[in-house]
Amino acid sequence: MTDPEADGADLEGAGSPEAGSPEAGTSEAGPSALDGCPTDVSALKRAAWTCQHAVGAGFHWKEARGALDKLEEEVEELKEVLPTEILKGAMTGGPNSVPAGPEKDRIEHELGDVLMAAAFLGGYLGLDPEALCHRALERFDARFRIMETDLGGSFSSATMDEMLVAWTRAKKLLDDPARTGDSA
Repeated sequence: MTDPEADGADLEGAGSPEAGSPEAGTSEAGPSALDGCPTDVSALKRAAWTCQHAVGAGFHWKEARGALDKLEEEVEELKEVLPTEILKGAMTGGPNSVPAGPEKDRIEHELGDVLMAAAFLGGYLGLDPEALCHRALERFDARFRIMETDLGGSFSSATMDEMLVAWTRAKKLLDDPARTGDSA
């Protein structure tokens, strides 16, 4: 991710320490607010921990809008590095993979930044990105299974339009407050 201060974001308490200075918090120079970050946890849990400690050290926007803007910026940077043939190509039985090399490295870099920025946004909102991802996976699984049933158990003869219609029906069914017991 790019540095929020360099992007002109309104940060509270953030400075621009020189690399290697004690204020930069490098391991050679002394302790860092990020020391002790657990490495034996999922990347989303680690991102939440890192966000919490970076914010606690004063590296943060005054409002969550700054974190949302950063996520949007990272998505735009990802779009810039994705090859047109990947964006427009049809998926035939598997993902459109990018051949190894500098282009793939750049895409991985930018997609990683998107994921990290999304986790940081969750931190700004006081939400646990790990729990959110688990719930999103559960929703996807439920919708997908309904969509499979709706389409006769196989996608082989279904068009993308038919799959999207089935997906929308599954989403509406699962989001129905009468089904979930919610009154709102």
